[in-house]
Order: sequence, then C-alpha cells, then structure tokens
Amino acid sequence: MVYPTGLWFGVPGYAGYIIHPRGNMSAEVNEMVMTVKNFQISQIELLKKLQDFRGGKSVTVGIHEDAGSVEDGSMTQAQNGALQNYGNDKIPARPWLIPGVESATRDIADAIAEAVEGGATLDDTMNQIGAFAAGATQQYITDLKQPPNAAYTIAKKGSSNPLIDTGSMRASVTWKVTDEKPEEGLK
Repeated sequence: MVYPTGLWFGVPGYAGYIIHPRGNMSAEVNEMVMTVKNFQISQIELLKKLQDFRGGKSVTVGIHEDAGSVEDGSMTQAQNGALQNYGNDKIPARPWLIPGVESATRDIADAIAEAVEGGATLDDTMNQIGAFAAGATQQYITDLKQPPNAAYTIAKKGSSNPLIDTGSMRASVTWKVTDEKPEEGLK
C-alpha cells in the first residue's frame, strides 16, 4: 500500500504528493516511486527552461490600475479588490487573488510544458498563462462562500455571494504581459 506522507513544493504555489511505500515494495510501487522522482526532476528542468524562455517578460494577474472605479466612484476597482482581499475593521478578509491563481496551477504547468515542447512563442505562452490564471481567479470569486455576508448585506444587495454585488470587481480581473518589472500594490 502507498500513503501520501508529505508535500513537495517544486513549483511556486504547487503542492504534489511525495509517495512513500509501506510494507513490501512490489514492482508497481517501485514504478510509482520512480514516476514521482521523474516528475520532480522534470519539474525542475521545466522551471530552468521556463526561466531561459521567458527572458525579462512577466505576466501580471489581478485588478490593474486602469480597471476604473466602482459604480459609485468611491474607490477604484483595484482598491475594492484589495479591501475585499484583506478586509478591514468592518469587512472580513476574503482572500481571492492568491487562492484564485493557485487554483489554475495544474493548467498553467500543463500550458508551459506544452509551449516549451511545442515551440510556442513567448507572447502566446505568457498570454495563455494569464488567461488561465485570470479565468480561474474569476471562477474562484464566483464560488467563494466564506466568510458569508451579514444578513443586512444580503438584504441590501439581494445576493448571498460575498464577493459579487454587481460583478464589476470580478470582471475587472485581467492579465497583462509586460517587458517591465511589475509593481505590486496600490498607488
């Protein structure tokens, strides 16, 4: 029998099982252990190729500064996204950006592997990565249920989804491919 005994963090944001056999090691178990080791080696090789491949380009995912303002004009979409993500003394934190992007890790890793093997252009690959990450983040925003809205908030907006009122914040989640070093945070 094979039991997962830990996590391996070979790719940022990706956790895979390290398989540890217990009892007699059959040929099938030996093959599984070898497959996991080969997977780890190929992940490291893939990261090295990716670093060479991407040069100075970056893909940013989130609510960019040019996303505009919320409907009442009280803040930018980026400020609203940060408020929802980190919370304040009146609104509980509902992290959506990092968990949303992390939910696309498998698709992103597959897209990178296919691009490297298939000879895709750098711009096409970076845009595909951004599209996967932004789409997964938008879906994460849609699916998030905890912490729930207060009864007052549900009555006011007519919905129990904590991160969606009009949908404009979710629609503001996009990606950009850039040659410049990205800046994080609000300006």
